[in-house]
Amino acid sequence: SNYLTQTLKSKARVRIGDTVRARVTITALDKEKGRCTFATTAHVGDTLVIEGEAQILVPKRSAA
Repeated sequence: SNYLTQTLKSKARVRIGDTVRARVTITALDKEKGRCTFATTAHVGDTLVIEGEAQILVPKRSAA
């Protein structure tokens, strides 16, 4: 797979020693173009510290 794009918005500070929990969720899949779009977030506790979106080019599988 090829990483196409990613956007990130910083929402709050992260400090040394913080435990950061990252989550990536598939939000769209374009089988024709072979692209997958993800929502990306990171939290420290209940606080959203980063949010964004990523797109990846996914190789097509050959028919078996």
